Amino acid sequence: MCYEEMKNIIKGMATENYEGFIKALISFEKGINDEEVLDKLYQEYMDNDDISLLSDEFDYLA
Repeated sequence: MCYEEMKNIIKGMATENYEGFIKALISFEKGINDEEVLDKLYQEYMDNDDISLLSDEFDYLA
Protein backbone atom coordinates (compact mmCIF):
# COMPACT_ATOMS: atom_id res chain seq x y z
CA MET A 1 0.00 0.00 0.00
CA CYS A 2 1.43 3.38 -0.96
CA TYR A 3 1.35 6.45 1.23
CA GLU A 4 -1.49 8.02 -0.77
CA GLU A 5 -3.74 5.04 -0.03
CA MET A 6 -2.78 5.19 3.64
CA LYS A 7 -3.42 8.94 3.71
CA ASN A 8 -6.92 8.44 2.32
CA ILE A 9 -7.67 5.76 4.91
CA ILE A 10 -6.42 8.00 7.72
CA LYS A 11 -8.45 10.91 6.39
CA GLY A 12 -11.56 8.72 6.43
CA MET A 13 -10.93 7.59 10.01
CA ALA A 14 -10.41 11.17 11.19
CA THR A 15 -13.58 12.30 9.45
CA GLU A 16 -15.65 9.45 10.88
CA ASN A 17 -14.52 9.77 14.52
CA TYR A 18 -12.04 12.59 15.15
CA GLU A 19 -11.86 12.11 18.93
CA GLY A 20 -11.20 8.39 18.63
CA PHE A 21 -8.65 9.02 15.90
CA ILE A 22 -6.66 11.51 18.00
CA LYS A 23 -6.78 9.25 21.06
CA ALA A 24 -5.59 6.30 18.96
CA LEU A 25 -2.65 8.33 17.64
CA ILE A 26 -1.65 9.43 21.12
CA SER A 27 -2.01 5.88 22.40
CA PHE A 28 0.07 4.50 19.52
CA GLU A 29 2.84 7.07 19.79
CA LYS A 30 3.05 7.28 23.60
CA GLY A 31 2.01 3.77 24.59
CA ILE A 32 -0.83 5.09 26.75
CA ASN A 33 -3.81 2.78 27.11
CA ASP A 34 -5.60 4.32 30.10
CA GLU A 35 -8.89 5.74 28.78
CA GLU A 36 -9.07 8.43 31.47
CA VAL A 37 -5.58 9.66 30.62
CA LEU A 38 -6.43 9.65 26.92
CA ASP A 39 -9.59 11.66 27.66
CA LYS A 40 -7.54 14.26 29.52
CA LEU A 41 -4.87 14.42 26.82
CA TYR A 42 -7.49 14.75 24.09
CA GLN A 43 -9.20 17.59 25.96
CA GLU A 44 -5.85 19.34 26.50
CA TYR A 45 -5.08 18.94 22.79
CA MET A 46 -8.44 20.44 21.85
CA ASP A 47 -8.14 23.32 24.34
CA ASN A 48 -4.57 24.31 23.47
CA ASP A 49 -3.68 25.55 19.99
CA ASP A 50 0.03 25.28 20.80
CA ILE A 51 -0.02 21.47 21.08
CA SER A 52 0.95 19.72 17.88
CA LEU A 53 0.59 16.02 17.12
CA LEU A 54 3.62 16.24 14.86
CA SER A 55 6.95 17.57 15.97
CA ASP A 56 7.80 21.13 15.00
CA GLU A 57 11.08 19.66 13.78
CA PHE A 58 9.26 18.51 10.63
CA ASP A 59 8.54 22.15 9.75
CA TYR A 60 12.24 22.92 9.95
CA LEU A 61 13.27 19.86 7.92
CA ALA A 62 10.70 20.55 5.18
